[in-house]
Amino acid sequence: QQNGDSTPQQTNKAGVVNQGLTADVTSQGLTTTDSAGDNNPSTGTNSTTTDTASAKDVQIEAGNPDLTPLEVLRTPDFYLLWVALAVNHYGYIIKNNYYKEFGQLRISNDHFLTTTGTLATVGVALARLLWGLATDWLGTKLTLLVFMASTSVTTSFWYFSLQHSAALYMLWVCLVSAIFTGAFILLPLAALSSFGEKHYASNYGLILSAQIVVNLISPPIIRQILLQFGWFWLFFSIAAVNVIGKKSCEMQLILSS
Repeated sequence: QQNGDSTPQQTNKAGVVNQGLTADVTSQGLTTTDSAGDNNPSTGTNSTTTDTASAKDVQIEAGNPDLTPLEVLRTPDFYLLWVALAVNHYGYIIKNNYYKEFGQLRISNDHFLTTTGTLATVGVALARLLWGLATDWLGTKLTLLVFMASTSVTTSFWYFSLQHSAALYMLWVCLVSAIFTGAFILLPLAALSSFGEKHYASNYGLILSAQIVVNLISPPIIRQILLQFGWFWLFFSIAAVNVIGKKSCEMQLILSS
């Protein structure tokens, strides 16, 4: 009977031992699995390699500073700023070269028109301070939207200012000049904040290439608009191209949000 009793006891003990071993193995397996998920050398190596390979792309997408000119050409912000400068420079050419010629249609006093140009430069100096304050308050991209919108509105009514009175025309030329000068505040700041200061001169030089393109193609376009459609449509073309620039800026803001 002792032998008979001991056999079940031994069997029970063996079952307990086996269960204990199974539990230990199971817990070790779980521990090993958890550890492998966290500390697998091959996974860690692949993750590090992926992070390193994509670090430059992340930097470009986020607009982080110190981008090289080649990296800048891969960012949407560059083309946004390039278009913004191009549409502004188009209007700037028309304003500088045609404000006096247009004014002479109804104003015979050449001294008055010369004074208008002089007062416009004073307005430009004051406006640059206001554009700087607006940038500090609203941020560069939002101020760029305001800049393009205000350009579109003022140039749309430029033609009618001369039809009203000489005084209003003088005021309107000063207002248009004050708005146009916003580009000289906004675009350098936008280039600096988007691309960094290490390659700032080269990167901003790429943006300024827009002026070269506009200088080459705008004179025949402006002359044809003036000859075929007249003064109203010449001024309205400034508004039209700035609407295009504003829409591209809005699209980029939506995509980056």
